[in-house]
This record gives sequence, C-alpha cells and structure tokens, in this order.
Amino acid sequence: MFYYFGSKARLAATYPPPEHDIIVEPFAGSAGYSCMHPDRQVILVEADARVAALWRRLMAMTPDEALAIPPPVVGERSSDLLVMLRAASEHSLTGRYITVTDRMVSRWPNLVRRLAEMIPQVQHWRIIEGDYTLAPDIEATWFVDPPYEGLRRGYAERNIDYGDLGVWCQSRRGQVIVCEQRGAEWLPFRDHAPQRGTNGRTKVEVVWTNSGGTE
Repeated sequence: MFYYFGSKARLAATYPPPEHDIIVEPFAGSAGYSCMHPDRQVILVEADARVAALWRRLMAMTPDEALAIPPPVVGERSSDLLVMLRAASEHSLTGRYITVTDRMVSRWPNLVRRLAEMIPQVQHWRIIEGDYTLAPDIEATWFVDPPYEGLRRGYAERNIDYGDLGVWCQSRRGQVIVCEQRGAEWLPFRDHAPQRGTNGRTKVEVVWTNSGGTE
C-alpha cells in the first residue's frame, strides 16, 4: 500500500496463495502479501510505533481524504513517515527527518491514487503494535517477513533471536510462509526468486513453507 524497505509487493504474487480466511503478518511493514489478498481477514503486527500509527491513520481515511493529502514541498525537511518512506531508502526509517526531493514529489500523485484505491479494501484489517510474539495463536495463513538476519539496520525490531523465531514459525498453526535472503540458516530455506534492491543490486530471496510449492 505504501513503500517500505524490504517490501514484498513485487514478489507477493509468487508466493503460495492463502489457504485460510485469516492472514497474519507478524512483521507487517507495508503488508505486501496481504495487499494481494485484501478481502481476507488480516491481522498485522508491527513493532515500529511509527509504522503502526501510519496504518491506523490510513485505515481511518476515506479515499477522498487520501487523494487530498498535500504533496510535500521540494527542499523542506519532513518528519511525516508517509513522505519519508516515499524516499525508498532504509535511511528514511532511521532518521527523524528527510529532505524532500523533486523525484519524491513527482511520484506523489501515484502514491495517493494507490492509497485511495486500497483504503476501502483494508479498513476491516486489524493492527497490533508490538513484536511478533503478540500475534494471536490462531490457525491462519502466516506470512512471516522479518528483517533479514544481518540486514536489520533501519528497523525497530533489531534484537531478534533467529533461532527462537525459527522455532516460533514452525509452531504456528495453519499455513506458514517465511521469507529470508540466501545465506540464512535459521530454517531450511530454499531459493525462491531474484530480487532487485533499491541500490540496483540483485539478491536471491529464499523461502520456507510448510505448505506445497512456492509457485
């Protein structure tokens, strides 16, 4: 729905479709997977208070209110997370402000149109502010996309014990899909797809799932 560092928006369609009426994303970010299936009951868990607040703000809007969000002004320093995330940079998650560029402003109309389109589809979703362990222990489709091991800069949830997370993932009831980057060993991952990052480099996404194939 909005840009987020490490978002799965481009890859969402390549993961198995949900097998349950409820989707849980315990590392919500911009919820790229759930946005592919907005008709489901969706529970988002987000440790970054700013991102959780952004979700609450957007869920409370009407499409017309989204379209009326004024664009930022080139050269100004903005602390609005929606503006900061538009910069498509992990640094936008670590600093308090960002300087608005021409490129950010030129992309603003596409962003607000996307928000206006998506808002009516997500207003039945639920957002929980806190770490992944606060997710309800229910049978669901679990889409687990944590900050990748070794690449946690810029995220609120940095002190993750990946061994514990692996055990937790395997104990979920229902369909579980876990994302990582090649080299991670805290679950028996397998190669899934190449992904081009914002720095222009290509990395290989890997996945672990307790359901069928990854296509």
